[in-house]
Amino acid sequence: MAYFLCTPEGRRADCGVTMRTTLDLPESLVADAMKISHQRTKTAVIIAALQDLVRKNRLHELRRFKGRVPIDLDLMAVRKRA
Repeated sequence: MAYFLCTPEGRRADCGVTMRTTLDLPESLVADAMKISHQRTKTAVIIAALQDLVRKNRLHELRRFKGRVPIDLDLMAVRKRA
């Protein structure tokens, strides 16, 4: 089983099995993404973009619960803990 680097910083993480694929991507778009994200490889740019997409989708799904989960907190007590 092969694992790939999931973090842009190069830390190894057991994220899953790698998948080789061929993509037709505009060179200028990839180059711009590499500059903006400070990634050194095209693979790192694509991994970072996919991770960001998944993270944003998960946050969007969590927003559905806003105001629907009853939370009984004493804000003053929480603030004093910090």
